[in-house]
Amino acid sequence: MQTTDKQIRKSKVVNCPLEIVWWKWTTHEGLLTFFGKDNKIELTPGGAYEIYFLMNNPVGLRGGEGCKVLSFLPKEMLSFTWNAPPEFKEIRDSVYHTWVIVNFKAVSQG
Repeated sequence: MQTTDKQIRKSKVVNCPLEIVWWKWTTHEGLLTFFGKDNKIELTPGGAYEIYFLMNNPVGLRGGEGCKVLSFLPKEMLSFTWNAPPEFKEIRDSVYHTWVIVNFKAVSQG
């Protein structure tokens, strides 16, 4: 398997202060407000960025186990790895993961 430069880009404006959006993406409590059933967030490079969806599955097969924070700039950018769902074992166990980059920017109302 080879790496690729393929990208999916999505832009979304949310009516919420930047500080709150950052909190939602970077804390256990914040992420629970909009994404997944549970999570483990360690906001440090190499720390866990695991989002769990399938809480009835055994540990290791609940969702984002093994995903890691790649980097972050407070209130500007968060990047982390993303793996395949548990039902795609061969892909999930691969050394290759998707990289997710979330950029944050306050916009003025006008």
